[in-house]
Amino acid sequence: MNTFLLLLSVVIATSTDRHIGMFPNRINGEFHDLSRPYLADVNVDCHIKKAAYDFAKAIQPERGNHRAVFDALQLQQCDMERPEEDKPLNIPEIKDPGFTVFVSITNGNDNNDGSMNRPVKTLEKAVSITRGIEGRKTVYLREGTYYLSKPLLLTKVDDNLTISSYNNEKVVLSGAKEAKVEWKPYRVGEFDVFSDQDAAVDIAPQPGMEVKDRIKFYSKVPSVEECQTLCDKDTECTGFVWYEKEGDYFNNCFGIIDGEFRMISSKGVTSGVKLNIYVADLSDIDIDDSKFTSLFINGKRQILARYPNGNPEYTGYHTANSGFAAAKDGKWQKPREFPAGYEIHLDKPSLQKTLYTNYQIALGGTAVQWTPAISYWALAHPVGGGGCTYSIPRGIDVSLANWSKREWQHPEGAIFHAFQGGYWGFWMFEVDGYERHEDSVSLNWTKGGFQECRGNARGGAFFVENVLEELDAPGEYFYDKANKRLYLYPNGTIEDMTTVLLSQQENLIEIRGTSDHPVMNITLNGMTFAYTRNTYMEPFEVPSGGDWALHRGGVVFVDGAENIHVQYNVFEQNGNNNVFFTNHVTHSVIEYNEMKYGSDSGILFIGSSDLMDGTREEHPHDNLIQHNLLHELGLYNKQSSPFMQSKTAHTTWTHNIFFNVPRAGININDAFGGGNLVDHSLMFNTVRETADHGPLNTWDRMPFITTYDSGEPSTKPQESKITQNFVIANYHAVWPLDHDDGSCYYYDFDNVLVYGGFKTYLGHSKISENNLYIYPDTKYADETNEFFTEPYCCITSGQKDVYGWGEVWHNNTCIIKSEAIYWFNGVSPETLKELTPVLDHNTIYTPHGKEGTKVNMSYGTKLHSEFVKEAEKDGDAVFYPLPTGKRIEEMIHEKLHI
Repeated sequence: MNTFLLLLSVVIATSTDRHIGMFPNRINGEFHDLSRPYLADVNVDCHIKKAAYDFAKAIQPERGNHRAVFDALQLQQCDMERPEEDKPLNIPEIKDPGFTVFVSITNGNDNNDGSMNRPVKTLEKAVSITRGIEGRKTVYLREGTYYLSKPLLLTKVDDNLTISSYNNEKVVLSGAKEAKVEWKPYRVGEFDVFSDQDAAVDIAPQPGMEVKDRIKFYSKVPSVEECQTLCDKDTECTGFVWYEKEGDYFNNCFGIIDGEFRMISSKGVTSGVKLNIYVADLSDIDIDDSKFTSLFINGKRQILARYPNGNPEYTGYHTANSGFAAAKDGKWQKPREFPAGYEIHLDKPSLQKTLYTNYQIALGGTAVQWTPAISYWALAHPVGGGGCTYSIPRGIDVSLANWSKREWQHPEGAIFHAFQGGYWGFWMFEVDGYERHEDSVSLNWTKGGFQECRGNARGGAFFVENVLEELDAPGEYFYDKANKRLYLYPNGTIEDMTTVLLSQQENLIEIRGTSDHPVMNITLNGMTFAYTRNTYMEPFEVPSGGDWALHRGGVVFVDGAENIHVQYNVFEQNGNNNVFFTNHVTHSVIEYNEMKYGSDSGILFIGSSDLMDGTREEHPHDNLIQHNLLHELGLYNKQSSPFMQSKTAHTTWTHNIFFNVPRAGININDAFGGGNLVDHSLMFNTVRETADHGPLNTWDRMPFITTYDSGEPSTKPQESKITQNFVIANYHAVWPLDHDDGSCYYYDFDNVLVYGGFKTYLGHSKISENNLYIYPDTKYADETNEFFTEPYCCITSGQKDVYGWGEVWHNNTCIIKSEAIYWFNGVSPETLKELTPVLDHNTIYTPHGKEGTKVNMSYGTKLHSEFVKEAEKDGDAVFYPLPTGKRIEEMIHEKLHI
């Protein structure tokens, strides 16, 4: 297969909505939890995950039992006893606080002097008192929740300031407005009943059987009324399904108890939804309606009324009930039309690669979706795997047979969520057109789809939210802005929900300086940042040639600063990015934080450039991220990561743990100046809802001029190192270290890489050395989508010429059941020596032995011994029988020095 055919295969494979290969959740109609790949041995998987748990405790001993990691690894299924809940991290005392000001939300007064016995009441007042003070200064916050009416802005006058909780007291900085409300019954005790509709289709109970935590079997009853009565008397029941049709299900009455419904037309089946809806008048509460995007009650995010039902904290495209309608249920309308753009193509300077040698970008055109209107993907002919000009549909037509049966009175303002067609990203659209037909419904929009930048003429699985008529499950709400009415289906007792939090703020603390006059020496210590508003419908931008678009904002937003410390904090239930470093930010540290249950990304470093000129000091560099725990992020924006960087250099990640996210754990959007280090980190349960990706992903489609490699302006980035990491490519991850389009100058060594092999695609100059690859051949696939499983120890694709290619796979160990251990694409008998990696001193564990091992190439398959003779490489490889699960666990301990 030549390079063109390979690119074409990517387009074909990613433009279909499959559940085999890309999304093998359901195999032969049966759901599989892909935390353990379909073909993985249960015993071996347990040994691997036990080692991962040991590694977590070794790299972050300060967090004790790591119960969250234990649960995410599902180690109880491996006969391990669940540990006690972790205690909060102990926040070290500030050794030199300098001038101090105390703040108390309970007994403070802004007319006080700010002493410990006479604290002020607001953070803004406390900071103002410190201004003009020379040397170190510290604002201590006493226990309580501080509701910020606007972001706290810190500038050059705030140099040398620490803002900290006092003596390990619980301090919360909130982006929400607290309100007391009076709930009144709206539709309490009523049922919506639908004939010829099956609400248990996703649960699929057997006749007379139950599904734990999802559905009960009551009994056989002769009428729908009797079935409804049984549900009504059961406090756990949120809906019922009664079967009138003849057969095994005849007169079966089921009670749905998980509150999640997706009805499918089915003759002779009746479904009912129990309603318990209350309403409150917010007319007297001073809020900005446009910023009220999230409701929180008793510390929990409530769910905007939606169809199909689902809670993104617990459900997604990786669970049995995904909360999504299938892409095949809708027909995507023609793409939106955009004016022609202006393209910039620079022939010099260039970077010698197999592809992506020159800088090119487009202004306007399809890029008008973003701010600023500039994007690599607005080019008429962008280069890339599956490369095409950004394009999004203007609407969708959905078959009523598989859609909501409710009539929507005011659909305007509904938000339509959908995966991009290749499942590389995610879209949100604001619905402004709605029309119901005899057998379908049409939804249209003019705003949205800018949350990722690859585009596609069609989308993937989808759901819609912010529709009053879909308020039918515990924990859902709807806000009627026109009439200031808040509707709630309580997940609990309504009397316990009289205090609500209404999101208002996006950024809570902003540190703003310039590269010439940076803000210096700011520390944010020991606080909880929570309850900010969603920003996925705010302006987005395209930072460079990777797949990402992003919103330039964060709970903690830093622009033009040096020596910033964000430490010992908790970020939870936020609607936007948590920490955002942009432009000139250097010699700063993000450490010992936990980030969880967020709508978007964890940490972003985003620089700026003058087109391809990155020599100015307008990008983050020489920053450290260590000992952080990031999980349950990307709840709404699926093109998100615990960490992402673009136009950034010299970042060090060390001793971090990332898990339970929809896409990569770490995403490097471009090489820029390079010089990054990723070490002693654990990543697993990533790429749970997307495709064609890995826990650590890199791209490099655009060359930039920096001075990092030699001290002189050059397009060559400094080599980045990835070492001593434990990476598990479970769920939909394909390669543990996914060096995608154009990635160059990476040195991967001494890592444990599970359920995936080495990849290079359209790039060069990468070294894989001393790594332990464990069962890269565990993904289930049929022969039509092999590209997305890659069951090989090593794969190369897209190499174009021999100049400086420099790919090395050396002294690695690979454990594999498949008889084919390598796949080298884009080669011929004449180029076999030049266009395959340097291969030497490798150790292969296989059931087939040396003589039975094969190598796949684009022009055919050969025995490994034949490949060795023709390519004149890998002749010193040694082969051993497959090790036991216990031995694999020991090998992991030895490799990572656990």
